[in-house]
Amino acid sequence: YLHWWSDLWETLTDAAHGLNKLNRMVQNFFNTYMDGKYKTKITIAPIFIGDPLANFTEIMLEESIKLQADAGAPIDIYSNAYACHPILFDSYTLHQVPFDNLASCIGLPGVPQTMSASPTAAFEVSSMVEAKVMNWKTVVEQIDIPIDPSEVGIVITETGWPTDGFDFGNDYLSGAFYSSLLRLMNDPSNIMHNVDVYFFEALDEDLKPGHPVEPHWGLMYGDGTIKEGIMENWLSLNVTEPEGATSDVLAV
Repeated sequence: YLHWWSDLWETLTDAAHGLNKLNRMVQNFFNTYMDGKYKTKITIAPIFIGDPLANFTEIMLEESIKLQADAGAPIDIYSNAYACHPILFDSYTLHQVPFDNLASCIGLPGVPQTMSASPTAAFEVSSMVEAKVMNWKTVVEQIDIPIDPSEVGIVITETGWPTDGFDFGNDYLSGAFYSSLLRLMNDPSNIMHNVDVYFFEALDEDLKPGHPVEPHWGLMYGDGTIKEGIMENWLSLNVTEPEGATSDVLAV
């Protein structure tokens, strides 16, 4: 992303400190507007940057958390988790992969799907989204901030799975992705529990053109109807089940 700001800064670290100045200006404005009647959240970096970078996003993270704490604002990390790549099944075939494991660019549990996943994280999580959340939680525990790391929330600003556009873009995987991600979020023992997640824009035609995947990333058709393949595999919306019960995942 350095090329975006190459006319202003020579390195990512310079860019991080420059953007921190902008964050401080925005925060100071909200702190003083109408005698501090309103507070604001500050994103730590452009949302397309989804991984911790020691010389960039970690610098911005530390400063932004301090700014939010000083302002008394809710403290959240905003990250994206949309960089889906072909699933790595190794010697396995698609039909041998458990349906519940098809969440957010995953292959099988223990198969690292993102360069940012630590060796430990790769064997403790089953999806790219979980790995990203774990990585950010680890970073928060390591940086110098004036609050308890457990008070820092995490927001996935955008994620989804295309129904076409790539070899791995189809209704089955798209439906399995959304079903599995909702299952993880509904599991109190999973790291995704209490993480806010925003899915991609609902309608295909709302997505910007110019990329082979974007016209196929919506949850719905133009008339607002959920795509059949996604609906068939969508997690049961009944989340108030008897104790000990688990949510059903509809099979194809």
